[in-house]
Amino acid sequence: MGLSDVIHKAKDKVHHVKEKVESKLGGPGMGRVVDVSDKRLAKAPAVAYYFSASWCPPCRQFTPQLAQFYNTVNASGTQVEVLFVPSDRDEESTEEYFKKMPWLRLRHDDANVAVLKSQYGVSGIPHLAVVRRGGQVVEANARGSVMAVVGQSASAQSALAKRWAA
Repeated sequence: MGLSDVIHKAKDKVHHVKEKVESKLGGPGMGRVVDVSDKRLAKAPAVAYYFSASWCPPCRQFTPQLAQFYNTVNASGTQVEVLFVPSDRDEESTEEYFKKMPWLRLRHDDANVAVLKSQYGVSGIPHLAVVRRGGQVVEANARGSVMAVVGQSASAQSALAKRWAA
């Protein structure tokens, strides 16, 4: 192991510890504000891009359903990462809304917000686009699929997540 490997490992450990401290001392959501190149997204078999905003009533209805789905499938061992792509008008609104979410998010003013909306054909919110590792769009609008399995057994929810990741 060379010096650069040691430095890289040390940086990873510092980043991990920093996230834990921020999440305990800095409140919900701290340490989960990421860039689209975050390694947790790159490692996930499937990423669900969740386009939503605090001011949107259908979004506020769907968010707890998506959170329940996310928690159930990840607890069962099927890994699906969700990236919240906010449509809020300011960072404060985004931060407050994000407190209800167990996944990762972009800042409201991240340049990739507009890029991702265009890339996944988002014309309204809430919108959930699921992409496999490697960039293949598995389900362009997965909100209905999630709503259909929430409330069913954990195995039914995991089956959907496994289909996305396959």
